[in-house]
Amino acid sequence: MKQFLTEHWGDTASVAGLVVSLVGFVIAIRQASRARTAAQRAEIAANQIRSTIYGFDLLQNLTALTQILSEIVTLHRHAAWQAVVERYATARKFVVAIQAAGFAFSVKEKEVVASLRRQLAEMEKKVERVIVSENRPPDASRYNETIRQFQDDITQMTVRIRTKLEQRDVN
Repeated sequence: MKQFLTEHWGDTASVAGLVVSLVGFVIAIRQASRARTAAQRAEIAANQIRSTIYGFDLLQNLTALTQILSEIVTLHRHAAWQAVVERYATARKFVVAIQAAGFAFSVKEKEVVASLRRQLAEMEKKVERVIVSENRPPDASRYNETIRQFQDDITQMTVRIRTKLEQRDVN
């Protein structure tokens, strides 16, 4: 054996080098695979955090919209038509932001938000015409009935989204 190693030491060194290279290559592949997996997990975590932040922004907009709708009801009761026009415009801005959020709304929720946007624009136009022409004001109780229904729908959306975000945090 000693004579074989002496005569073929170059061949033996080559084989040993090949084995070391193969072991090193396998280790490098495993490390690269682990690094790729870690990068994928980090990307998933970043996406979840981003989604959660967008969800909380959406909740904030929904809550603000609900408050503005409450103010609109109060302004209708007091026949404060000049002030209510501004609140319609502010509410519509929140509705647009909610629509642009790209959240996974149900079909019904999308319809509610789109309908609210149209309703607010229509109310704003009618009230502006009343202010300019000093015509008879709109029926505040009918307007409030419409707004209250939207408030209920928006509150349901808010609860569903909050629950979904909380469940995501638990998982």
